[in-house]
Amino acid sequence: MKHRSHIALSLFLSALLIALIAWGISACARPAADPGVQVAPPSNELAALYAPADASGMETAALAAEPVSASPASEPAVQAAARAEQPGAADTPPQVEQAQAGTARWAWLAQTRAGGDATAPLQPLSAAQSPSAQAHPALAEAPWAGTIEGDVQSGAGALSVAPTLSGEPSAAFAAAMSLADGDERFVLDLAYNIMYGWVDAGDTVTLTRTSGGAAYGAAEADGVGFFWTPLWQPDGWPAEVAPGDTLEVFVNGALETALTPTSVEAHMDVLADQVLGSISGVAAGTPVTVALSRWATQPLTDMPQAVALTDASGAFTATFSADLGPHNLAQVTYSTGQALVRGYAYPQRVFSVDSHSWVFGYTEPGAPVTVTVYYTESDTVRSQATTRGNWPHGDYATTQEMMPHDRVEVDLGSGAPLTFTIGELNAYIDLDADRVTGGGCPPYAPVRVWAENWRLGRYREETTTADMHGVYTVTFSGFDLRASDAVYPACADSEGDEEMLSTNGPNMQVFPERDAVSGSGDLPNVPFTFTLQHPGEAPYAVLTGLTQYGWNGTGPVDVGEDIVPGDVITLETATWSGSMTVADISVTFDTAHDRVLGQVDVPGWVLAYASQWQDWGYPVNGGQGVSVTAASPFTATFTNFDVRDTVAAQILHYDENDFVTRLSREARYFQVEMPSGVGMPQLSPDEVLTATLYESDGQTIKHQTSEDRDPDNPDWYWLDLAGHIVAGDWITVTDGAGWTAGLQVPLLTMDADESANFLWGEGPKALLWLEWADFGRFVPSDGYIVDTAALGHDLTFGDWAVATYQARGGDLVRRQMQWPQLVAA
Repeated sequence: MKHRSHIALSLFLSALLIALIAWGISACARPAADPGVQVAPPSNELAALYAPADASGMETAALAAEPVSASPASEPAVQAAARAEQPGAADTPPQVEQAQAGTARWAWLAQTRAGGDATAPLQPLSAAQSPSAQAHPALAEAPWAGTIEGDVQSGAGALSVAPTLSGEPSAAFAAAMSLADGDERFVLDLAYNIMYGWVDAGDTVTLTRTSGGAAYGAAEADGVGFFWTPLWQPDGWPAEVAPGDTLEVFVNGALETALTPTSVEAHMDVLADQVLGSISGVAAGTPVTVALSRWATQPLTDMPQAVALTDASGAFTATFSADLGPHNLAQVTYSTGQALVRGYAYPQRVFSVDSHSWVFGYTEPGAPVTVTVYYTESDTVRSQATTRGNWPHGDYATTQEMMPHDRVEVDLGSGAPLTFTIGELNAYIDLDADRVTGGGCPPYAPVRVWAENWRLGRYREETTTADMHGVYTVTFSGFDLRASDAVYPACADSEGDEEMLSTNGPNMQVFPERDAVSGSGDLPNVPFTFTLQHPGEAPYAVLTGLTQYGWNGTGPVDVGEDIVPGDVITLETATWSGSMTVADISVTFDTAHDRVLGQVDVPGWVLAYASQWQDWGYPVNGGQGVSVTAASPFTATFTNFDVRDTVAAQILHYDENDFVTRLSREARYFQVEMPSGVGMPQLSPDEVLTATLYESDGQTIKHQTSEDRDPDNPDWYWLDLAGHIVAGDWITVTDGAGWTAGLQVPLLTMDADESANFLWGEGPKALLWLEWADFGRFVPSDGYIVDTAALGHDLTFGDWAVATYQARGGDLVRRQMQWPQLVAA
């Protein structure tokens, strides 16, 4: 049963008017943001990766995210700096967050290949990835169930799916994704130029382009059989897959399939709520699955999908009952043999303004974009930002100073500039009634409100029309609107441009590891008070401030005292109050069964979100979320996701009010530094770890040590193996308390030619994580070569560079570049 403390709605309406006036006054005093800065789209919780430090007005209620780097030595400096500077938030999708620091290396490539100026200053790219693309990619087959609504054969069907705690994908979902005979094992993504799919655990998958220019890919399937690989050229450049290329896929050296993709051309019409396109060379009646997503990321499980059929020319039209907007993009997928081929469709010449601070849209990758904000009813510039379309989707984003009634102009470098006048969009969220009420829209404007929890793939959208006063009301039918859901109201003008608001219901989050709290009230720019106390004692902290416009959030608040389980935390504003008890949570990883095991002392539910090492570099399947009932013990079992050494997990306990106690944990692992020794995180100052180095026979001991050679670092245990590690050796590490892990050392080398900007070496047929200076990315290895200039870096003698191989069990083997030493004669 929900429990909320609310004052009557009439009080809300008067308070809202006061708050909006106060916000307008205070916002006038805001300094202009750096016009060159790009930020990730706001969301109701930042997952903790790469949010920029100046994303003011977009932090959500609970902003503090825990770093999840795999080791103190393996994170590029630019990422580490981004982590250190992030303001703390709640839940921005990781695929969006990673964009902040991980893709600047694509800027030069995007600019030059799109005809841009290679000498122009690089703009940080908020690339798409990820990631994790990373939410729940279709073929990752996390547990879900659903039904197809409409006439699939006519192309008017839409797929609706809802996550469940256990079970297999529904037949409807499987049919819609398989498209044809259901034999597809591989997905070829024409935007990311990658292939991914499912084979047996530990299989070696290699890719060869036999027509269209030499290129290769290589990957080692993880413990559940998942693999992915980019396509790479022998000259050290990433390859682009073009229509007519022939790709051969080998599994363990045997030819599995060959495919010749055709072109996928499509665009999105946000006014007609359609995706229109054509696929060359396919038969009439070929099924095409069109899956919606947002902000240049991968689709959430519950987001709308439609299935259309091609006509004799290959043309298709997918019509959605959902309301499409400038934030959307669509995956367009068809089947060929054993593979699915995927392209994308984007909105054209429309953009959105989010929370009076953030502008988002799509253009061509590398194309210049200028966003200018003019004072209300004036040609005087308030702020201006320049950026470029990101690789591979062409998405762009700026954050800059703007106010209600200002005019926003977006110049895409061709065609007339796009213009939009900002309104006063606002929202009040009634969690008990599953209802969102607000105003500030143009009279009779179409209104869309969606709610999501990206970690679970949870998504629901409702639409309505504002009345003559711009007021709207949306009630979610059959959907339990939660305090933990991000909520995004939006209203559009006649051209499809939109004003959007990032918000959520009143909530609280506590971060015991950081001794910090955050939350949301139900109004912007009103005083709030946090009170913290140990049970039965006087408060040990009373913290005050003003809620923000975005999320009605408090931002992260450092307490300055230890927060411990059992503490009682209260958040109060003039119109809302809530209270929570800090939960006592403990977790362990069961990597043999892909589970997170734990105990918690407060009723409610637990969300465990696991992410792979360097998950922000995964285009798909870098993370997965599982929810279970809170209990002691509880078990969160992951489906088709490999929980292995180095996996990081965010553990979120939700009480009966959906208020959160949040922890981060990492599965134990070790890291081989060739040829020197082994390092690993130290869980306590008293534990003793032992590393044993064996000959290639796995029996003859070459060296063994338990001595920590880095005693001054309490978080890192260094086991020196005297430089004796060579390829073929075996290494085991144990903590003497039941944990043991081991691997066979692969051949792994690194060399460099700074005059040619080349890094190259030998490695297993797998993905390697290569880092140089402040850059880092996955590169396929069958022997590898990287032209760092192709990825935006002029290699210099002495640059830090390292190659890392992740073994099937998750543990790491690293080889650092050793530059020749200059010795005086």
